[in-house]
Amino acid sequence: MNRNVLLNLLLAALTGMADSIWSGTLLVAFLSEVTNRSNTKVGLVTALQGATQLVTALPAGWAADRYPRSRIIAFGGIGLLLSISATSYAVISSCCESARVTFVLLCLGLALFGFSGGVINGPAQALLADSIPTGFREVYYNYLFMCYMLGGVVGPLLSIVLFTHWQGYSGSHADSDSDANAWPMGDLRIVILVGLALEVPCGALMFLFRDDRSLGKESEGLLGAAEGVDALAGKSSNGRNEMADASAEQGVSESDRCPQESDEVEEVRLKQDDHGGDSDEENEEWRKELVGMTGFGGLLTTQHVPYITFSADLLISLASGMTIKFFPLFFKDDCNMSAAEVQTIYLIVPVSMALCSTIGTKVSGYIGRVQACGILRAMGLSCFGMMLVLYNRSANSWLIVLCYVLRTAFMNSTYPLEESILMDYVPKQQRARWKSLESVSQFGWCGSAALGGYLADRHGYTFTFIVTICMQASATCVYMSLITIVSKKRPSDFKSKIDAEDVSGKQSNSEPSDSDRASAASGGGLLARINPWGKRSSATEDAERCNSIEKPLLTDNREQYE
Repeated sequence: MNRNVLLNLLLAALTGMADSIWSGTLLVAFLSEVTNRSNTKVGLVTALQGATQLVTALPAGWAADRYPRSRIIAFGGIGLLLSISATSYAVISSCCESARVTFVLLCLGLALFGFSGGVINGPAQALLADSIPTGFREVYYNYLFMCYMLGGVVGPLLSIVLFTHWQGYSGSHADSDSDANAWPMGDLRIVILVGLALEVPCGALMFLFRDDRSLGKESEGLLGAAEGVDALAGKSSNGRNEMADASAEQGVSESDRCPQESDEVEEVRLKQDDHGGDSDEENEEWRKELVGMTGFGGLLTTQHVPYITFSADLLISLASGMTIKFFPLFFKDDCNMSAAEVQTIYLIVPVSMALCSTIGTKVSGYIGRVQACGILRAMGLSCFGMMLVLYNRSANSWLIVLCYVLRTAFMNSTYPLEESILMDYVPKQQRARWKSLESVSQFGWCGSAALGGYLADRHGYTFTFIVTICMQASATCVYMSLITIVSKKRPSDFKSKIDAEDVSGKQSNSEPSDSDRASAASGGGLLARINPWGKRSSATEDAERCNSIEKPLLTDNREQYE
């Protein structure tokens, strides 16, 4: 497996493990206790983290498209280690400092986390996309998503064990006193510090990425390949073959170079077989068809795919940010659940998300990626609405939890499909910038958390949830416009067409003409064995035949032969 892909998978698993322990439910509960249960202040901390991520992500994405991406990732790794130290100090000092000082220190530590996340996210995701062939990314993004989600099981499981040991599974909620909903601060500190310690290996991995391990033309985006026929043919922008020019300067002839490349070409063919066995011809046919798609009478083209994806993602983030940070508090305060019970919910959620993402990726192969995203989101919104109905009818808390788990699984399992679409349609040299633009969505997500906290304090969680449903439904409608310009076909769909053309061509050439037979009869047995029609090839013809052999794209960015 490619080095950068393997590092991203390992990083996703470790990050999911660490984040699930400290940055989710427990951090929100800790902030709630520090701020005297102020949803507005919890939202402000989240907004600050998103703001710092926004400020750093855009310059980092710009730099990663111009300089080695691995260096930008390593710089972000330094920031991550600093943020771990600052946040750990804030948590430790909370036992002896005032709530006001603790709140300020936590704001500083989480702002540093926003800084490091903004620097790392764009370059790391762009380098991952550069290391995966175009047309196969949804599979690897599903692996990435599953690693993060399954790693996220560790945190809730550890928390359940610890809180059950400290206060019993149902906690103190069986009592009716005024502090029934209070989670123990001392226990929260210990678990959060354990999670922060697991972030350290993630920072170390940031120094191991390599730009020279990324792929060449086979990872180019569809829009980048559509800039000219030369891009599809694997030539340079001036139409000349760079490899041929280099060889000519060294005095190496075309006929001499052809057989020397056989081992490297075979290695690349084997790599392509590992990715699904699709040939260069199939990929080229797939690219040509996709880049020419239009929708709504020509108003939409494939060049609009990144913009539509970003717009829908921004609207989804604004909607989700209003509620996602407050779900733990909703279960804790409104549903009267203990710390262990809430953590049980977040133990089930990542497993269900990983399962749904795998099913969604499989289904997309039959109905299309955009279509699969639309179905999953529609199901998620339906479960969200059902959750509100059950809550307002005072249904059993675990029925509400079931709807929440299904809603979260369906809504978030579209990540592998959405990410593969974006990276397939973004030019390779702009990927870090587009990934960094996700920080704008993250800022919207964090900024709307402040608004969500205000609405929750003024009107309650139900009103905030209804606003979220309406906004997410609107975002889904925007995203579904991609149906007209994102094809359901994959490279393998062109295999049967190309095979049929090859068979037809072989049949038309299977019978030699009368002149060929006569020439073969007069040519002798040895010539007939060398050339079945008895025609001896000249040295020039041999060289031309060698050069005409179709070569796959090489991973070291060298161009195809003409």
